[in-house]
Amino acid sequence: MSSTFSDVLSCLDTFYVENALNFFVPSLKKDVKFKPLSIDQQRRFIDLRHQYSDLAMAEFSEVYDVIIKESCIDSVEIDDFTSLDRVVIALQHRAEIDDDLVLVLDDDEGVTVPVKVSDYVQNVKNAKIELPKRPLKHKNIKIHVGLPTLSRDNATNRFAKEIIEYDPDDTQVEIQAKIDKNQGDMVLLTFIKYIDKIEVGELELTSKDSNPGQMLTIIRKLPGAFLKRLLTQMLKFRDTETNPLTMSHKIDKVDRDVTLQVNSVLFTGA
Repeated sequence: MSSTFSDVLSCLDTFYVENALNFFVPSLKKDVKFKPLSIDQQRRFIDLRHQYSDLAMAEFSEVYDVIIKESCIDSVEIDDFTSLDRVVIALQHRAEIDDDLVLVLDDDEGVTVPVKVSDYVQNVKNAKIELPKRPLKHKNIKIHVGLPTLSRDNATNRFAKEIIEYDPDDTQVEIQAKIDKNQGDMVLLTFIKYIDKIEVGELELTSKDSNPGQMLTIIRKLPGAFLKRLLTQMLKFRDTETNPLTMSHKIDKVDRDVTLQVNSVLFTGA
């Protein structure tokens, strides 16, 4: 019996629903149903031009966050997922495609280590994620911080591109030069990703009720006493995001910590 083009497409749509995967989402502390990745979705990672520039993670996030929305079956607020949720979901998508991965160590030319992606997923599930309960405070000013949501992260990344006057035809060298020229604002924009709310006396400004440009103006206006504390807190958050992705592996009979980088290369092998 011959099938029509539309029949085959419809059957494939049904396949993805019937073969849905249960992925753990740290911020929800539960599993959520996702469709497996398609070849077309993986192709989008290959299309990323600047895989090794400082914008690599921003470009990966922009592409993968769309894929998260396309593939999520359950009714959840995806824009409120955190940056940690993103990398954990990505690992689970990768493990479903192929659990075996060979990592190339940055600090040792030619040294590789084979890993199981699912081991890193389990490591995240077992990790105790501790987030600050108290705001940063100076006199009558309070800064409430937390892991970036996907919406806040992407909005800040888009604004960063505006600041550096990003051109998709730029070479990686040209992009890096633009980033270096605006390094101060790039650091402040990184702070913004981790800020939920700023209180000044009885007034407050939340990240949801403002855009990155407005928040950057406020950050520039804050007392200098906050700078070091914001930097320290940001580094703690970075540890929160990367520590669960770090595992010990035996390399040349020596135990070494290896961090799994989650970016487009995870899906392309490039």
